Amino acid sequence: MRWRAGAVWFYWAAALAVAAAVLHAYGQTWAGALSFGVLQSPMTAAMRAGNTVGALAIAVTFIVFIGWFAGTGRTWAFALGMLAYAADGALFAMDRQWVAVALHVIILFFIYPGLVAAGMRRQNEALTRDLAIRAALAKDKASRPAITEDVVKPKSADPLDAPAPYRPGVSAPPTEEE
Repeated sequence: MRWRAGAVWFYWAAALAVAAAVLHAYGQTWAGALSFGVLQSPMTAAMRAGNTVGALAIAVTFIVFIGWFAGTGRTWAFALGMLAYAADGALFAMDRQWVAVALHVIILFFIYPGLVAAGMRRQNEALTRDLAIRAALAKDKASRPAITEDVVKPKSADPLDAPAPYRPGVSAPPTEEE
C-alpha cells in the first residue's frame, strides 16, 4: 500500500494546477509556478489556441487518471506520469522558471518511492504465486501413496545388465525372461 503515498502526489499536482488557475484569474501572477508548464509555455500556445480552461481540464484529467491507475499499483502509470510530469518541468526550465522547476522536482521526488513500492508489490505477488504453486505440488506429492521399491529400482545396479530397449523393426520383441 506504500505505492498509494506516491500516487497521491499526482492528485496534489492536479490540485495545485487548478489552484494556480483560480489565483491567476484573480490577478495573482506568482501562481504560475504552481501550474503545469504545458499551460504556460509559448511552445504550446498554438496547441491551446487560446482555450486555457480546456487545456487545463485536459491536463488535470490526464494527471488525475494517471494518479488513479498509479493508486491501483500499476507501474506503467507511475512511469508514464513521472515522464509526463518531468517533461512538463522541462518546459518550465526552458522558460527559466526555476521555482516551478524546483516544485516539479520535489513532487517527482515524492512520486518515485511509489514507483519503487509498486514494482516491489509486483515482485512479491509473483513470488507468492510461485510459493503457492510449490506448496501445492509438495502437498500433492505427500498425499500420493508410496511406491514399492521393486517397481522403482531396477533388478541390477549395473547399467550393462539393463535390458536393451525394444525397437519395432530393428530388434526382436522382448521375451518373457527379460
